Amino acid sequence: MVADDVAQQFLILESEMEKFSKYGAIDTEPRNFVYARIRKAFKGRGTSVPRTADAWGLYSSMEGVEEVANQLGEQLEKVIDGLGNLTLIEARKLKMLPEFWFVED
Repeated sequence: MVADDVAQQFLILESEMEKFSKYGAIDTEPRNFVYARIRKAFKGRGTSVPRTADAWGLYSSMEGVEEVANQLGEQLEKVIDGLGNLTLIEARKLKMLPEFWFVED
């Protein structure tokens, strides 16, 4: 896997979050949830991806929100799995992409 593949999976996740904006998926809490897990994965620490509306900080009273959380969790898992398969050189390339501004050294 290369940096561009992981970046593509991340862009898909962002697109899904946008699609589910009525559930609060583009609010601060879900974004921070995603950023924290990706930062942890970059540091080589295992990270779980909860798939509940509460864990994601979504509007938990809305019908269908648990399915939304599950879909977002599946896509975030693809990003994290991809990170785990990058070489050090590819990981450095990924950190240079504007989409990954939130990953610190």
